[in-house]
Amino acid sequence: MKFLVIEDDLGHASLISSVLTTLFPGCVIEREAELAGVIARQAREEFTAVLSDLSLPDAEGLEAVRLLLEHLPTTPVIVLTALEDENVALQALEQGVQDFLSKQEILGRGAVGGDKLRRAIHYAIQRHEAQMENQRLVIQYTESQRLLEGKNRRLEQLCDTSQRFVDNVSHEFRTPLTVIKEYCSLIRDGVVGPVNDEQTNMLNVIDDRTDDLNTMVDDLLDVSRLESGLLGLCRQENDLSEIVDYLLPSLKRKADVRRTKLASNVPINLPNIWCDQE
Repeated sequence: MKFLVIEDDLGHASLISSVLTTLFPGCVIEREAELAGVIARQAREEFTAVLSDLSLPDAEGLEAVRLLLEHLPTTPVIVLTALEDENVALQALEQGVQDFLSKQEILGRGAVGGDKLRRAIHYAIQRHEAQMENQRLVIQYTESQRLLEGKNRRLEQLCDTSQRFVDNVSHEFRTPLTVIKEYCSLIRDGVVGPVNDEQTNMLNVIDDRTDDLNTMVDDLLDVSRLESGLLGLCRQENDLSEIVDYLLPSLKRKADVRRTKLASNVPINLPNIWCDQE
């Protein structure tokens, strides 16, 4: 273990070092009399804990606390001072020091004071490690959230692009299909000349397949809008016979084109079905 004692009084510094050596045999103890020396050390040394007085030649009171925490952000700081001011102690703890101890209690009470200092150092290290881990987790969470938000924005852009693509393709499909259907209708109705039964049947097939393509375009749009959340299902109770009656005319037209007979037989006592009618 390695401790930094910040104390301008040589006598107090020697007493603190003696207590630390007794509590933690083999520990390394460094001393600074001014905050300037601490700032010079911060870039090249790490300490298990820092024990600091509040009355330093170049900083005093809560200003000393602020500067210490600013320059030693990864080291637990314990204030060990002759100043017994509860208000200052509370403010120092709020700023981030791990403990606020009286020199008289620690240095003037023998083994009892030493015991209190050992516990204070032990808990200070634990609390500081927990705080560092919490900060690491917050940073990790913030970074993960930033990445997730970026991915969400990218997905939204891709979704919008996909929706625009489907809309454009659907529009481009509908235009020639409409032309095909109109010209087919004109020919079948004899506008440009008479047609025989076989030709009429072929034109009906063309018209039917054009309707199929239009239906496929509608389905493509519906699927795209469902997946993007622009269209939702509206499930409710429906009478099956009403749905069949609605579909039957178009299905019969398709059956006629294929020269197939289509029959419908829906029992009248069927229960309602739970579905989206469309």
